[in-house]
Amino acid sequence: MNSAPPLLEVRGLCIGRGAQRILDAVDVDIASGEIVALLGANGAGKTTLARCVAGLMRPQAGSVRLDGARVDSAHPASRSALGMAVNHWLLPLELSGNECVQLFARA
Repeated sequence: MNSAPPLLEVRGLCIGRGAQRILDAVDVDIASGEIVALLGANGAGKTTLARCVAGLMRPQAGSVRLDGARVDSAHPASRSALGMAVNHWLLPLELSGNECVQLFARA
């Protein structure tokens, strides 16, 4: 049993749109070095949870902590340690292929 605090800690995460509740009091602990897969049906809230963890969406309630620090109030340098792999690219349609490559090369 690992007695170390979790690297990623999600507590009481709630988010919704209008009357629709997308996430309702979600709790997740992920230890350092642990590999996790997030599975669920379409519309179950997987992407919403990932966006909250990455700091891209602000939950209505609850908290996300990375190594003890709140993600939503962390310094930008600390948040740069977060990453998310997505299953599709969102490329700016007005850019050429070469311009998109240059954009990602700078990131």
